[in-house]
Amino acid sequence: MSADGSPLARVDVTNLGTLAPMAIGLTIALPGLLLYPLYESERVLSALLVFVMICVAFSLTQLLHFLFALWERRRWTTLGRPGEWLSSRLARPNALDTPIWGSLSVLLVIATS
Repeated sequence: MSADGSPLARVDVTNLGTLAPMAIGLTIALPGLLLYPLYESERVLSALLVFVMICVAFSLTQLLHFLFALWERRRWTTLGRPGEWLSSRLARPNALDTPIWGSLSVLLVIATS
């Protein structure tokens, strides 16, 4: 929430949490994939794939928060931007994100292996 109690800043933060891991993952993995014909190591290719799947899993865990933050922002705007706003718990990252991220990472790595 911003200083005036609005959910405007939360949308930007959750959007960054959703997009940044994929951008970082692709920025690191793409050069490795493009250079693959030079070194042709299956271990490096597997490590890059695991890294990208971990980034994808993190993005997916934050996507739900981002969607709820957008919904909350739309609802807040529709109600006339009230000053006393109780934010939705689903619009904020919480302690369950880490175990969900770990489980989803393991599932994606196993599925792509």
